[in-house]
Amino acid sequence: MKKIIVFWLLIAMLCICLSSCMPKPVPAEPGISADGVDEPIDISALDLDEHVKLGNYKNMTVSYDPAKISKGDAAWAELLRTSTIIKYPDRQVAYYFYQKKSGYEHMAKAGGVGYDELLESLGITEETILEESEALTAEDLVFAALVKAEGIEITDEDKSAYYEKYVELFVSQYGYTEDYVLKYLEEEIYETMLYDKTLERLISFTEFEEIGGEE
Repeated sequence: MKKIIVFWLLIAMLCICLSSCMPKPVPAEPGISADGVDEPIDISALDLDEHVKLGNYKNMTVSYDPAKISKGDAAWAELLRTSTIIKYPDRQVAYYFYQKKSGYEHMAKAGGVGYDELLESLGITEETILEESEALTAEDLVFAALVKAEGIEITDEDKSAYYEKYVELFVSQYGYTEDYVLKYLEEEIYETMLYDKTLERLISFTEFEEIGGEE
């Protein structure tokens, strides 16, 4: 899920740099609506039981190499692996597809090459982009289902205690100015807070076994 938050931040930066560009329609693809989608849907408002079945996250045993991956990322990867997507919400897939496709189009234009030429040079196709969009949507669904199952929320106390720390994090990690973060990224900060709080809960349920290291 944190990758999704970072993805949104990078997309936001791209949109600022290319604010004169107008949205373009998403091409007809399996599971994709034909109209352009420039806003994500509210996943938490869905009937999540119709879309995702969570893995048994309260009884996970996760083997991980601390030199390569954190406990949180290892637990999250295992939850994704053991959860089942019943049905993808088409508009969320379309949103990611449009954002990623638009990003590649801008990269191609900036590099003075054709869009198809760029994709070929990267070894990807629009089917690849669709698969990546479904994977991002799957993360949204699993995360929302876990938040709902555990009743996790960001309280006023959380905001008071951690908001300034997250502002500093966004400035140092993503290169924004403090004024920009305070003015435009409040929602992203709260999303990151919720992610971190949820991941802490998931870690508390997980038994970890360390692997790797020197022999």
